[in-house]
Amino acid sequence: MSIHVGKVLKAGNRGKRSNLVSLLAAGAFVLAACGSSSPAASSTAKSSSTSGGSSGSSPTTSSAPIKIGVMTNDTGTYAALGTPLRDAAQMVFDQINQSGGINGHQIQGIFMDGQTNPNLAVTQAHQLVSDGVAAVLGLEFGTAAHAVAPVFEAAHIPVITNTADETITSPVNPWVFDLSTTTRYSDQRYLSYFACKGITKVAVLHDNEALGQQGNADLISQAAKYGVSIVGNQTYDLTGTNFETQLLALNSTPAQAIVYWGVGTAPVVIVKEHAALGIKAPLVGSAANTDQSFLSQVPGAVNGMLDGTVPADLLKHLPASVTDGATIQSFATSFTSTFNIPFGLFASFGHDDASIIASVVKDGATTPAAIQAKLNNFTVNSFMGTIKWTPTNHTGVQLSDEIMARIVNGEAVPTKCQ
Repeated sequence: MSIHVGKVLKAGNRGKRSNLVSLLAAGAFVLAACGSSSPAASSTAKSSSTSGGSSGSSPTTSSAPIKIGVMTNDTGTYAALGTPLRDAAQMVFDQINQSGGINGHQIQGIFMDGQTNPNLAVTQAHQLVSDGVAAVLGLEFGTAAHAVAPVFEAAHIPVITNTADETITSPVNPWVFDLSTTTRYSDQRYLSYFACKGITKVAVLHDNEALGQQGNADLISQAAKYGVSIVGNQTYDLTGTNFETQLLALNSTPAQAIVYWGVGTAPVVIVKEHAALGIKAPLVGSAANTDQSFLSQVPGAVNGMLDGTVPADLLKHLPASVTDGATIQSFATSFTSTFNIPFGLFASFGHDDASIIASVVKDGATTPAAIQAKLNNFTVNSFMGTIKWTPTNHTGVQLSDEIMARIVNGEAVPTKCQ
């Protein structure tokens, strides 16, 4: 019997937990320490230096490397998200290879920097298909994830994405699996919190990309069920540098809270301007805005902000009773010391993506079709919470693992109202 991280943080409930760290540790892959270095950011492919093997073919012998594409955005407005995701995936692959590989196979990571450019991502997706990858992970930029999904679907290559935009997996695409919490669940957690606190009037500020548009639509569609009225709605461009006009417009409404959907560089400015303008209605954001790499950019201004988040962003609040809690903390500490960047949501994506791929390879899946079949019936509890993929559901984290938190002294702390 073990403790489920997300439920402990909210209500102290006990439940069975098949921990992903334990799953790989059982296969002699100790992921808590690693001496790897970050792969250089590039708009072209870069293979993991520890993996070996040539590009352009799938495994045909018992010792052939298994090629895994890693598509992140290490430059551009999503750089703060893509870089830790890439580094954590590299860390997992390096540790596996340094321990002898999996069933005789080394894992060859082929890394792509999409530069927060969906058109470039499509070009890179075709390159990965030509390279003969067995699976692809990453894709934290929702617009790019949507752009490349048809490429991998046509090639019958499974993809693990990390976008909160649920439309990437609904309706189900047999080749696309998402690890992130969804905008629908995040909005439900916000609305549940508002109902608990007696907040009935809410305004919205969202970007015009896939994430922001879907987050806004989900909030509007569910608000009335919780007795909440949307009293203001503003949009912004992902590349914008000043959002005072939108914030002042929302401040002129009777909003008791401002939900803002967006990730990358824009929310950093939004949080700072919200504080500088003295707006009393608190900002309410998503798990991406609870990541330490984000919080470290807005010290002071971020205090009092509310976020719907996941266990990965609340590691300091894991109770001692959590099974494998020490291993989880150790991986996070090792990641930070290795790459000199904070461990948080997007590093946990990289860890979980790579570890899930490793676990199905360990179970005998070495081709795209075999990996897809394993992922199609896959359940595990990880840094993110409960992941349960079935042939009819490829959505990631469940609502029960979404946690409402307040930022206090630059750190996320679970709230009493959930």
